Amino acid sequence: MLYQGNLVEKSRPLSQPQRTMQFAPALRSSAGEVSFDRRYVSSLLHELKNNKTKPFELSDVVHHVIEFSTDQYGSQFIQQKLETTTVEEKNLIFPEIIPHARSLMTDVFGNYVIQKFFKHVTESQRKELASQLIGHVLPLSLQMYGCRVIQKVMIVLPKRTDSLGLRYY
Repeated sequence: MLYQGNLVEKSRPLSQPQRTMQFAPALRSSAGEVSFDRRYVSSLLHELKNNKTKPFELSDVVHHVIEFSTDQYGSQFIQQKLETTTVEEKNLIFPEIIPHARSLMTDVFGNYVIQKFFKHVTESQRKELASQLIGHVLPLSLQMYGCRVIQKVMIVLPKRTDSLGLRYY
């Protein structure tokens, strides 16, 4: 799901339950049940927010990256860790981002995570993430948060933007 609603109307940030439901189809099994325990995820986020003594690493949020990316504090945590963590840890969470990349690009907190990924991952991962933009540049650039991702791509990948349909005029 790329964008819900009219591209011209003003939108407001989604609440946490609304953001979670935005990703619900991807998080459901073929039988329709939710494939993660929301209490565990909520307690993991709660622990991140309230336990200042426990040092969290990216490896601690594997399988919960989307939930963290769409939360204000979780997003900030991932952004900070992407700047300093090892390539191995980034490789652990990158596969979780790709299937949800376009939805995260239009999320109030997720767009920042995507921007950090463009800046702090390997060249091959950057290319894979950029491939998610093909055919979606116009709607993303018209969307309140998606346009920030497009701007970051133009800065980080300036010579490759023609293949994505981005040109400087």
